[in-house]
Amino acid sequence: GRGDLELVAAELTRRKISCALVVTSPLHARRVKVTWRRHIGASPRVIVRLAPDANYVGWDRTLKELAGTVRALAGYAP
Repeated sequence: GRGDLELVAAELTRRKISCALVVTSPLHARRVKVTWRRHIGASPRVIVRLAPDANYVGWDRTLKELAGTVRALAGYAP
C-alpha cells in the first residue's frame, strides 16, 4: 500500500538513490504507478515493470484493480 511506497521512497532518499525498479503483477502495476505519482511525486523516480511470469488474473480481479486505481487517483489509497 501507500505506506510501503513511502518507506521505499524514504530509503531511496536516505541513500541518495534517484530511481528504483518495482517488479509486480499486472494486478498491482497501475496502482503502484498512480499511488507513487500522487503521494511521492517525481523524485525519487520509480519504474514499474510486470513480473515475467505474470498472467491475466480474470475479470473480477481486474475490476478490483480498477476500483483500487480509482481510489488511488481520488486520494483514498491505504
